[in-house]
Amino acid sequence: MEADPAVPRLSEVLGALPARLEGETVSIGALIDRLTPRSYPLIMLLLAFPNLVPLPAPGLSAIVGLPLAVLTLQMTLGYREPVLPGFLARRRISLPQLVAACRRAEPWAARLERLLRPRLVFLLTGPAERVIGLVAMLLSLVILLPIPFGNAIPALAICLIAVGLLVGDGLTVLAGLVVAALGVGFVVLFAQAIAGFALGLIGL
Repeated sequence: MEADPAVPRLSEVLGALPARLEGETVSIGALIDRLTPRSYPLIMLLLAFPNLVPLPAPGLSAIVGLPLAVLTLQMTLGYREPVLPGFLARRRISLPQLVAACRRAEPWAARLERLLRPRLVFLLTGPAERVIGLVAMLLSLVILLPIPFGNAIPALAICLIAVGLLVGDGLTVLAGLVVAALGVGFVVLFAQAIAGFALGLIGL
């Protein structure tokens, strides 16, 4: 799986996207329709990244987490093109928050592009691609959980996986899978701490 020359550079997408959107909010369906081509990695990145940038966006993880889970499930099942059900496509996010996230991400994306290149591409084809989609779907469900700061690590993992898929860099995808394991570990430890606290309150 080599980088698709038809896919624009990530920094270009981040720089141009805000100018193509209008209003105070934008539906997730409209956001996806503005992406050309409508590739799974590009959509995954755009939906996950706002959870990574420290912005005051209450409820954002709940808005994007479920669409992310549906899209990555479709990727796992081998759907050629992502399609959201109407009730998810109509979900709206703040356009100023999205613009701020894109502006913060653009210079970092430009730096990242200079480091990435196609490598370990055998990790991105066939059954491996389905496994990557499954991992991304599980991470999307973790983003939905009401865990303080718990959505940043899975969002970072999804972003790394998405960038790796975009440029055909299996090493970056592997890095995303490592971060995914760390994120799941954090969630497990957090759940254990909460369970221990609850048991302590009831005297068990």
